[in-house]
Amino acid sequence: MDSELVLDDRHPAVQYAAGLWFLGGGEGEYKATTMFTNTTGATVTVDFYGNSIRVVATLSNELITVAIQEQLNLSFAIRSKFSTTNITSSTASFTQPSPPTKNVQLYESPLLNSGNPAEYQLVIRNLTPNNEGFLCLDALYVGGYAMGNNNSPPSAGTVSPISTTTSPTSTSTQASSGADSKANGNQGLLIATGILGGLVGLLALGILAFFCKRQRDGRRKDAQG
Repeated sequence: MDSELVLDDRHPAVQYAAGLWFLGGGEGEYKATTMFTNTTGATVTVDFYGNSIRVVATLSNELITVAIQEQLNLSFAIRSKFSTTNITSSTASFTQPSPPTKNVQLYESPLLNSGNPAEYQLVIRNLTPNNEGFLCLDALYVGGYAMGNNNSPPSAGTVSPISTTTSPTSTSTQASSGADSKANGNQGLLIATGILGGLVGLLALGILAFFCKRQRDGRRKDAQG
């Protein structure tokens, strides 16, 4: 079997939406991290380059304080990164146990594109009704990848909700442009000051040479007289 690229749940290629997601994880889970939600309709979108993908998670009902369904219902769909048409899709149900069961394979795709690697998107959706399905993603395994493992997720911390707010970049861009303009202005001022200083220096040397010549001429006249 070919080696697989492991994408941790915190990898930048893994994007969370349509629900409130939390940081979790512990011993026995990949890199000791997970991302979990119980929101109905919550989605995970994974961009990957390869020819197959597997999804591994933790199954549990212990972190949900409300009464929950016995089954976790999920859908899985794969499409080309440049298309909205699904190449393959399926649904699956899983028992939500207590105590938790870790390293459970929720999904394994068929071999895609006759085994030739390409760019794809995997979309996972929580279909469990009434916010009673505990989806706890641990890691994804990509087969047939043709890139290095750039898996450098942030370290896990206290469980807290994920913010979906993105910070604007215009302020930093404007600040950078202003700093560049100021730096260019200062550079021009320094050049002009240097030129002016050089001219003043040349003028001073000319005046000094003139007076020295007059003094020498005066001494010659005195000597001749």
